[in-house]
Amino acid sequence: MTASKKILIIDDEEQFREIFGKRLEAEGFIVETAENGMEGLRRAKENPPDIILLDVAMPGLDGIETLEKFKADPAAKNLKIAFLTAIGGNAIEEERINNHYAHEFGAMGYIKKTDDMGAVMTQIKQLLT
Repeated sequence: MTASKKILIIDDEEQFREIFGKRLEAEGFIVETAENGMEGLRRAKENPPDIILLDVAMPGLDGIETLEKFKADPAAKNLKIAFLTAIGGNAIEEERINNHYAHEFGAMGYIKKTDDMGAVMTQIKQLLT
């Protein structure tokens, strides 16, 4: 399943992109990265991925603004997008993030950067089905 699936990671943290990208590649995914929302929009238009993992908190064009631009573009509005976040820590805050940021803005859900990598991989594979 994963060998042909392409993931675009849009995140301003270089170290996170590298580490997370290597882990995804080890799972058989094809990985592209972008360091900001504008670069991510361009990359997704040039070579549409199967899913976009989009950081919420980025300087300049943040994740919500980037998602809104994807949804406003007829060629990109149906791309699968999940938010990446380090925000959270308790069930109430996580529920607020999930309902507000993800679903209200049209993302498929959210992935916590701090979760166990095995759980993160399972979640990504579920989002791709």
